[in-house]
Amino acid sequence: MKINELLISWFSFPDQRSASEIEYEIDEELQFHLELSIEEKIKQGIPKETAEKEAIEQFGSVNQYSNECRLVDLGDRIMINRFLAAGVIGLSLLVGYLVFETQQMKNSQMTLLDKLSKQQENFEEIQKDQKLLLTNISSQQEVLDKLTPEKKTLSGSVSTTDGTPLDNVKILLILKTWPNNRYRQQNFHVVSNDKGIFEFDKLIPSNDRYAINITALKDGYVFKSVYQYIEHRDSESIKPIKFKLNKSNKFTLQFLDSSGTPINGVKVTPSGRGSKTGEEHLIYFQGSNPIRLTSDVKGEVTLNCFAKGDGARLNLQIPGIKTKGIIFQIPETENRKIIKFPDDTNS
Repeated sequence: MKINELLISWFSFPDQRSASEIEYEIDEELQFHLELSIEEKIKQGIPKETAEKEAIEQFGSVNQYSNECRLVDLGDRIMINRFLAAGVIGLSLLVGYLVFETQQMKNSQMTLLDKLSKQQENFEEIQKDQKLLLTNISSQQEVLDKLTPEKKTLSGSVSTTDGTPLDNVKILLILKTWPNNRYRQQNFHVVSNDKGIFEFDKLIPSNDRYAINITALKDGYVFKSVYQYIEHRDSESIKPIKFKLNKSNKFTLQFLDSSGTPINGVKVTPSGRGSKTGEEHLIYFQGSNPIRLTSDVKGEVTLNCFAKGDGARLNLQIPGIKTKGIIFQIPETENRKIIKFPDDTNS
């Protein structure tokens, strides 16, 4: 069979006639050929009965040929019906599978929604517990605030001896308290504003004893400190602390090791000053970080917070050596001093 005929046979449209029409036409066609064969035999001089018998024997059973032709003509319909039946079965299976998968997805979604719903319920319960806890904490804090006396503010001012306000003055505070009869020491620091005012807000206990050491220090001025011990009562107000600072004299220290080599990185912290008039001014080491100085590559550091004739006390942190304290007097005429390690630090 040629390729074009094969393709035509594959893709040709099926017979549009009904099955009864096809069967009638087949029977009519077969009967026509049988009668034509009988007539030809009669023309040859064969008697009619004998011609019919020979034609039937030669042609065969009309019913047999009819059935065979019917199978040929109706074969495409049978095949199509089989394909349709198979397609319907396959489509039914596919629809069943899709329905099954859809149901499974619905079940999974319902399970997920149930889990999310439970998680949401748990989350809401946690939120309720948190709100209740915050409410309880707030209530407890209110009670605690009522039971705890309000702390008071310590304030003051810094000026020159002629009354000019000094700004950016470092104010170092050591606060000593005895909460529940236990000693506590804390350090704080602030700087004065452009009007020379400083303030430690709500720091001082209002109904308990306390002690303070407060120091005012600014480069170019002699530092001063005030120490107070107060058996405090709630009705008493805290009086402002006023500092009046004098001009200082620059004084340079140079640190050398035993071989005369300058020592870089010596940390120098003023810790005390004794004036010529006998006044003592203290700086606690605990709160001295803001005023700490460091020697340079020449081993030098400049102090500008003492007056001539003052007794100076310094804490020194020498690299590789423990912190040491030294005491010396600021000379009236000289403005520098050389300190050698370890000899001069034993004084």
